[in-house]
Amino acid sequence: NPTVAPKSSLARIAIRQTHTSGWGMRPGLSIQKNINGAYSQIYADSPVRFSPPTGVPYDLVAHIASNTLNILVVADPDGAAQLTTYGPFDIRGLDSGKIGLCDWLMLRTQFDRVQVLDGAALQVFAPLGSPSPARGLSSFLPGQRVEASAGDATNEPGVRHSATGWIGTGSAPPSGSGSHVSFALHTFSTLRWLWKTEFLVSASNAPGGRVTGPSDEWLAE
Repeated sequence: NPTVAPKSSLARIAIRQTHTSGWGMRPGLSIQKNINGAYSQIYADSPVRFSPPTGVPYDLVAHIASNTLNILVVADPDGAAQLTTYGPFDIRGLDSGKIGLCDWLMLRTQFDRVQVLDGAALQVFAPLGSPSPARGLSSFLPGQRVEASAGDATNEPGVRHSATGWIGTGSAPPSGSGSHVSFALHTFSTLRWLWKTEFLVSASNAPGGRVTGPSDEWLAE
């Protein structure tokens, strides 16, 4: 009897720069799945919502709960942290699987790390400070209360940094002021800490001159 190759199932998230040419996947983000040999396209950008910027790192987070897929793409996660969200998508038919990475028609692409988390995930962005939970992805029990804080930043002479608030998605409050927030985490969420930087400006007079106003003043960046 001839040997019959087993059928496999997979889901693929593809990202392609808009300025690349040639055949293959469409520019922007697209999602395909193969269920026992039957291919279908779940989603394709039209128009393109995210094109990987050259020389700028980005995070791609795939959150799967039951048969539902949600995607978060973060350009410059340690800086501006620009978020693009996709989903929810139905990926019914995929009961298990592994993670694979492929660089195709995107020169000098580097994969830094892969994280697989169980439970409810929280992603934290912070250009400064020592936030708690820490920058990046953390996992919690569904419904667990999260006590989040921006932490302290290292100040240099004549420069000071202050946490001014946050922007949140998912279970996190959408916005607020201050350096602390508490919430129960039920679904994939993001928390971006906002900071301001000020510089000390000092004024002094030469012989015969005069200074009007404060001699020392903190001015925003």
